[in-house]
Amino acid sequence: MVSVMTAAESARDVLSAITHPVSYTELAAHLARDYSPELFDAVTGLVLCHAEEMSGPELSNILWAYSTVGHHDDGLVGAALAALAGKVSELGPADLANTVWAVTRHDAYNPDLVAALAERVWEALPACNPQQLAALVQVGSAGAPEVALLLSAMARLRRYDPALLADACRLLAAAAPSAPLCALAEATWALALLQHVDEPLLKAVVDRVTEAARVASGLAPAPQSVAGSVSSSLPLPLRAGTAAAAAATMAAVAKNTQSSESVKLAAALQKQASSLAKDQRRAGGGGEGAASSTGGSVSAAYASRKARSRQALAAAQSAPARYSAMWPTQVGPGGHLSPCTLTERFNPSLPFHWSAEAQGAGAGGAHGAAAAQAQLQQAAVDGGAVKGASAAAGEKGNADDAAALADPDAVSKFLWGFGALHCYSDPLYTLLFRVLPRLRHDRASWSALARLMGAHVKALELQPGVGLCRINPLEAESTTAWIRLQRSRTPLHRMPDHFLTSAFVAFQAEGLGRDNHWAHPEAQRQQEREQHVDRMQPQPPYATLSRLELESEVATTLQAMGVELRPSATVDGMFTLPHTMLINGMTLSVEVLSAGCCALDPPHHALGPAVARLRSLEFRGWSPLVVPFHEWAALAAEEGPAALALTAEPDGAAKRAAALLAAAAARQRYLLRKMEEVVGEQINPDELRRTQKMPRRRLA
Repeated sequence: MVSVMTAAESARDVLSAITHPVSYTELAAHLARDYSPELFDAVTGLVLCHAEEMSGPELSNILWAYSTVGHHDDGLVGAALAALAGKVSELGPADLANTVWAVTRHDAYNPDLVAALAERVWEALPACNPQQLAALVQVGSAGAPEVALLLSAMARLRRYDPALLADACRLLAAAAPSAPLCALAEATWALALLQHVDEPLLKAVVDRVTEAARVASGLAPAPQSVAGSVSSSLPLPLRAGTAAAAAATMAAVAKNTQSSESVKLAAALQKQASSLAKDQRRAGGGGEGAASSTGGSVSAAYASRKARSRQALAAAQSAPARYSAMWPTQVGPGGHLSPCTLTERFNPSLPFHWSAEAQGAGAGGAHGAAAAQAQLQQAAVDGGAVKGASAAAGEKGNADDAAALADPDAVSKFLWGFGALHCYSDPLYTLLFRVLPRLRHDRASWSALARLMGAHVKALELQPGVGLCRINPLEAESTTAWIRLQRSRTPLHRMPDHFLTSAFVAFQAEGLGRDNHWAHPEAQRQQEREQHVDRMQPQPPYATLSRLELESEVATTLQAMGVELRPSATVDGMFTLPHTMLINGMTLSVEVLSAGCCALDPPHHALGPAVARLRSLEFRGWSPLVVPFHEWAALAAEEGPAALALTAEPDGAAKRAAALLAAAAARQRYLLRKMEEVVGEQINPDELRRTQKMPRRRLA
């Protein structure tokens, strides 16, 4: 007698298998084979009824299972996160990795859970397995994807541990010859962000990438139709402001330099900015039409991905957000979602190359298993099983390498990583810049485009040459000096024309958003609400100044010293300088390092984007006056919590005024010492006002 299982009974069995898995691989194959929206809706009903009674590992497994099959249910995620916030102490290393990965995939945020997870992850770090998110690389079983995921997590959390990074680089260098290119790209980007240079690893990466590029050049032919002109929409977070600023900057550069490349780029930017309204109408009106045009011939996964892309487009248009170097923007010029991190590709509880389709095909029944077994036996009898398996593995590895080299995210991470580390490799730059014409700029994320423009800038700075190596510090604003430098250093590597305009706009937008904090946007808004509006009142100890606030305080102090400040930009228009000054014939640029631009751990060294910007300014003749946030905060101790005690004492107002005057004097002495270090000679404070006449920019 055959019994028919009801939906409720089936849901109970699935929930029991999820909460107490024997093997994550077998569970994932089972879920991929028997998945249906109705079944998981029934499971959701059971979880909502018993969420408070479940343990932390059970809730973690539920979130992992829903993320693995791609079933999105906001009600279940919210209930699971709320119940899990008080049970984080029950989570082991695997549960922590699964929870963090699932929360990232669902794009969910719970302030209490994030705070508890952050504390628990760093407490459990020594006990974690290498295949998990917060893995220790000392364990010999760690592979390249796991080590790359560890480095990526450390970079995004801005955690700098030299010993841990050295062990990770040693292990990754040994595994580099057979490591996936996407894992090496993520590791290179993370090391560049943390500014950790490991020469053996970089040499191994160069050998691996160059060999893969040579092999893949015969596997992936260039597409027939590559966009010759830019017609894509502008970056969603900063559409109008960034487009107008970029067009105006390049127009001024083209007028000054009379360079054909600058004129061409300025015309393309102006054309792109003028078509903004047309692109907005196309993006806003393509919702229902695109959904109805897919019909029934498109798979459900593709239709779901298009729906997510349209939702991401609508969210980006309704709630603009600035760029962040550590939390990349995944939406590209064409409105497509692009996986920017290994989190989108790597499941912490499954093998790196695990595929639901392959597992489902393998579990299709006894007949398929018997046929596969018979084929293996026949191959073993013929004596070609080992050779065939190795050949298949080699072909699969070549195909994976070709796919990675066709991904703008991986290519941009390689190029930007070497440039930010100030390391030049002619084979790597030559082969990867030759790959760029094969790529689609409208399929790249805005973060990838910004990295490509940064690599384009660094290629000119790092390439070897016999002429000028940089502009003289006394000629930073001289157009003639820039033209002379370009003539002596002919660019060896160029980005394709169809990438230039979009990459330039993305680069400018990321430069404007470099003060964006690394935390989740909701946490930023909560911190902004908690901070005092009046900066003259005592600030809480945890409140840190943003880049704009820090720039404002430094500029106010310099003006009180008699220094005349003015905004400017580099001659090529790549970098805007909000505060510049002339000291003894040298042009100085005030560059502040906010908390979001530095590592969390002392001594709070600058991260990759900030270091790359400072080196680029020095190459263009500017002398940066660097003011780190922690040094500036140490000068304002009298304005912190100690000021509360002064107000309660007799004559508290007078004591507070004296403390503020002492802090202002300390800041002026600090900036004067910084200027003397940059200029290289002693400066008389009384002569600052007399030497502040800024010269006009000379035209070609």
